[in-house]
Amino acid sequence: MLQKAVRLPAGKIIVIFVIAFTVIASARACAAGAGAENAVGLKLLLSQSDIDRIVWNINNVAWASAHFERMKADVDKWRDREPDIPERGGGWTQNYVAPDTGRRLEYNRDEPHRHRDPSTGKYHEGELLDAAWRAITHHNNIRIAQKAALLYQLTGDDWYAGFARTILVRYAKAYKHYPPHGGPAGLGRITAQSLGEAKWLINACATFDLIADSPAMSAMDRSNIIKLLLIPAARHIRMFPFGIHNIQVWQSVSILMTGLVSGRGSLVEFAEEDLRKQIELGITDEGMWYERSVGYHLFVLKPFQALAAVCRNSNLDLCEAPRLKKLFTSITALVMPDGSLPALNDGGRGNTIHDAMPGLVVARWAFNDTSLDSIINHLGNSKGWDNVDDTVFMYYVAPESAPPVWAMPRRSSHMPDTGITVLRLGEQYALIKYNPPCGAHDHYDRLGLIYYSGGHELFPDPGTISYGHPLYRSWYRTTEAHNTIMIDGKQQIRVPCDALAFEDNKYFTGVSVECKGIDEQVNAMRAIVLTGDGMIDVTYVEAAEAHTIDWILHADGPSHEPRSVYPNISPNPEIKLSVKIDFQNSMTTFWIRRSEEQKNVATTLTPFTRGTIYEGTATGFYPDTRLPVMIWRQNGDKALFTATSSSKEMPPEAVLEGEEVVVPLGKLKVRINIKTGAITSTRISRL
Repeated sequence: MLQKAVRLPAGKIIVIFVIAFTVIASARACAAGAGAENAVGLKLLLSQSDIDRIVWNINNVAWASAHFERMKADVDKWRDREPDIPERGGGWTQNYVAPDTGRRLEYNRDEPHRHRDPSTGKYHEGELLDAAWRAITHHNNIRIAQKAALLYQLTGDDWYAGFARTILVRYAKAYKHYPPHGGPAGLGRITAQSLGEAKWLINACATFDLIADSPAMSAMDRSNIIKLLLIPAARHIRMFPFGIHNIQVWQSVSILMTGLVSGRGSLVEFAEEDLRKQIELGITDEGMWYERSVGYHLFVLKPFQALAAVCRNSNLDLCEAPRLKKLFTSITALVMPDGSLPALNDGGRGNTIHDAMPGLVVARWAFNDTSLDSIINHLGNSKGWDNVDDTVFMYYVAPESAPPVWAMPRRSSHMPDTGITVLRLGEQYALIKYNPPCGAHDHYDRLGLIYYSGGHELFPDPGTISYGHPLYRSWYRTTEAHNTIMIDGKQQIRVPCDALAFEDNKYFTGVSVECKGIDEQVNAMRAIVLTGDGMIDVTYVEAAEAHTIDWILHADGPSHEPRSVYPNISPNPEIKLSVKIDFQNSMTTFWIRRSEEQKNVATTLTPFTRGTIYEGTATGFYPDTRLPVMIWRQNGDKALFTATSSSKEMPPEAVLEGEEVVVPLGKLKVRINIKTGAITSTRISRL
């Protein structure tokens, strides 16, 4: 039955008639006067051989067959419903959150003026939310059109092509009536930003490309869609340059695809030149997108995935750069033992290694990298193949034989150009962030720490909530929301920092980092070391004059709202402090336990000068949640903080020997030079 539903390679699919060698030459000839229709049928994202491969997968791979049926059911719902488009352009989708909880609202196509918070069941109203609803509807329209266009190629059913054609034609008629509006990242017409317009345009170009040579499309349809929709949208987007930025990647890929499907050589040339710059300047030596955010790394991968397909099917050499190939795979270096990914900078929490699967699948297909079969197979089996998205469905290449078993990374990953080092030892994981300034999505958290142990992220990064919520700027981006140091209650200066030392041997793994000018005339060094028994954290601050220096630690664990709040201490109203302890001798604090089955982890603090500990709670991953927080405060022109986190019994006190902090932990005595960052160890003899 499935074979009857799927058009096999010998069917009516039109073979690509513009071979890869002539794509760019044809586009530039069109710019000199040839008609736009000459470029029809390029099959930018999917070639004839790709359609054949998808058909083979549907007939031979169970999950692909199931995905095909789900896609077909999604589109078939529209057989008895006329496709409609909103009469107005959309608003900023970041506003589509509940103002009280900060959680994403539940989209309902039939409720344009009432918007439900799924966490509370409460409905919210207002034009801000209605405008965001319209933007989501515009995006959903073009996505369902692209699904229909693909189904036309897979089944030969002309209804799918006709449905997709109707949506494109209606937008072509309406586009000039959508005035520029919105922001904050460029103005949109269909959407609120030039970014949203570019995302929409990529889907529109892909849809057009798949049905341009179908019986449903007349020459007049093709001309109108190109001249009234695609080219005007590309020209509008081009008015809002962003330099080296994720938004510019989306925009340039959309302009490139428009230039290729329309035969406009000037658009192709502009986009090619810009994308070369994005690849060269926007990707670090280790393959991380320069904004140093997992969320934005995965976000920018999406247009680069489209670019990789265009490169392969149109014979462009843009994608030969080694940095671009690393971009698709580098995110695996950051994965935690449970598969989650750190919430660095803007981008939010909740990403896992499974979110990298579409990029890995595209890289395996576009670059013929069979070494990726292992991780793709692992992710599909662990998450469930039924949960993969359309990109995986479109570009999955079935391995010829069972690939080797993939395992989570076991070795530390030192990425000095990115400004991130991940330490791994056993089931422990520690990440220190020391990146150079990296744009508007960068947080004020140099020397920020994430620590994972005992099966969960003990000391987390809070991530980011929707930009439309007021706490985005007043809390989630701030220094005090992170596990780092704060000078005089002020936000850090986002300076470039240097890795001083990195060690990874059979006894321990560690890194030391120095940030000069983290505040005016203030330098700071932090060393993080993992041994088999826990984590050692040494932070040294040196300044030209006396300051109030806070060492801040947040934990993901049980918290209790304090009965009273210690006044005039907290650097932020989102932190409420209820305990004050003055101490000189070492102390154990901050016990974390998630369940009876999991181990306690205690943090032992060793002061070398007088200091004060404040404990309380702080806003957590959402505005209506609270987590424990501790602030260790010292005053002076120098401050030294030493902490040991371990599930073992309380380790002996650290000692200061000249410029070296000596920390016994388990079978090791670790030495950290607070001036040079050198890290060494000796074995402790058994008595």
